[in-house]
Amino acid sequence: GSRSSGCPVNVLFVADGGAEVGNVRAVRQALQEAREDGWMRGAGVAGILVNNSSWINDESPCICYGMRGVIDLEIRVTGGERPLHSGMHGGLVPEPMFDLMALCASLADASGTSCVPNFTGGVRPPRDEDAQNLEAAARALRASE
Repeated sequence: GSRSSGCPVNVLFVADGGAEVGNVRAVRQALQEAREDGWMRGAGVAGILVNNSSWINDESPCICYGMRGVIDLEIRVTGGERPLHSGMHGGLVPEPMFDLMALCASLADASGTSCVPNFTGGVRPPRDEDAQNLEAAARALRASE
């Protein structure tokens, strides 16, 4: 539970050092325990601050303004029942690696734009305020050099 300190909201800190090794379960477990302990009561989470970057200098942390997101998936491409030598069977039998490469290549066009229908449907376009904030951050970064 939380102690009464005059703060009108619950503040929960979750520090995850395992992102680089793919330890998503630890964060999920921490959030589940926080829910069970009553830290996430009411209408929902008011905000999340992610610091997934380096410090700009010795006094200024870099705080992420936006994230690209992460998709975790597993794809299995199967071939024949046994390995086939490409010198003897090449071109005669479909090659699973080529199928996988074609699948990956179909996800985005040459400019990097997603070709997956509705993939970016829920993403709002940047607002003028977003551009202004990013420009202000760039000016501050240049001034600190």
